[in-house]
Amino acid sequence: MNDAPRFDPRRSDAIRRMLVQTASATSSASVRPRRSRGRTLLIILVVVLAGLIGSGTTALALNGGAWFGAAPSIATVPPSDTVSPPATSHPPASPSAAPTAPSNPPAPVIRLPATCDQLATASDAEAIIGASLQPAVSLEQANPASYSDRRVGALECSWNTDGSSSYTPNQPAFGYSIVPGVTPDAYALYLNGESWTGAQAEPGIDENTHSRCDTFEPNQCAYIDYVDGYGIDFSLQSGTALTDEQKRETRALFVSVVKKVMAFGDPSPLWQPDGATLAGASSCDDFITTDQLAADLAVPKVDEFKSDGGEYSSSEFQTPTQVNAFWCSWSDTVPGSSAEAFASVLPGGASYFATFMAYDQHIAGDQQYDWQRSSQFPGEAYVSSFGGESWVSILINGGWIEVRASTPGALAKIAQTVLANVS
Repeated sequence: MNDAPRFDPRRSDAIRRMLVQTASATSSASVRPRRSRGRTLLIILVVVLAGLIGSGTTALALNGGAWFGAAPSIATVPPSDTVSPPATSHPPASPSAAPTAPSNPPAPVIRLPATCDQLATASDAEAIIGASLQPAVSLEQANPASYSDRRVGALECSWNTDGSSSYTPNQPAFGYSIVPGVTPDAYALYLNGESWTGAQAEPGIDENTHSRCDTFEPNQCAYIDYVDGYGIDFSLQSGTALTDEQKRETRALFVSVVKKVMAFGDPSPLWQPDGATLAGASSCDDFITTDQLAADLAVPKVDEFKSDGGEYSSSEFQTPTQVNAFWCSWSDTVPGSSAEAFASVLPGGASYFATFMAYDQHIAGDQQYDWQRSSQFPGEAYVSSFGGESWVSILINGGWIEVRASTPGALAKIAQTVLANVS
């Protein structure tokens, strides 16, 4: 497999998702929730984004994680930037007729009570960096687990100068993502992982805010925060080195977003498909044991090669753990041999296969996968071949399972075991 480590996933959603297509955090930080509130953190995913935001299986997605930053210490902190929880009142409910239960949407939806237009827009960033921006297309991947952020109902907003999914170091860009259902531990793991190397505590906003400006590039500034169960990942990049005034304006824009998120309250419930759903996975062994896989690949032994998490994470704020999504790759230990396998699962993520297909066929401009419908597998199955491997994507019980194998004839046997174990 042509795997490449993601040493700085913040650099772009394109880099991060490109990594996990071809196929984990360190020490934990002390994260102090602003206020403890009992809540049921159920999770639905953002499927989408068309223009600035969307839903369903649209291939156009705005991803805040696509734009990274690096961060300087801010010399002075205006006292007015300190964010305090908004006062709330709870008037007595008036009697009303029992409402009719809404129908279940056909796919995951954004779980936040706001849109990109209501939080921070391209115009806000344009006023800071002086460049014209347009909605950026995300790089869709043939890896179910890479859609975990959207699956849990995150809002992803991203713009750059040409609207492409590719990353250019000096290209003006602005993006942010707000992820529901994040726990203090998940935030700490993400903050202390490879994505935020060099981040420093940012005083004057709240106790969980960290920033990176000038850490890697002088034209990038980024912030990360944890607000009452929401993870915020925010970054702005200019075509030239950011001035001190531009950094202050970027900080002020971030603070405005934090204040709005504080007023959100609990996210809407996590979407689930009607009827049965997949159990998912949280380790490589949940898919298949190495002994069984070696037998299916007709090799003496295989080892786990790469898997979801750490520098190979396919998402932000540990979102796969919310929906039991996971991916893993294996390779044999025989010198000169190239027996390999890959498996990925996303419970409740069947709609994202169509998202990927639309991207591959129409946006990428060069269809790489010749998916063909197959009756050899249960559910709705599609087979293809790419990079010397046989592939199968299985859409079943509202979820998406993908299996790849390099040994001819092994795919069906491996997929059968994986399907049984994650169902």
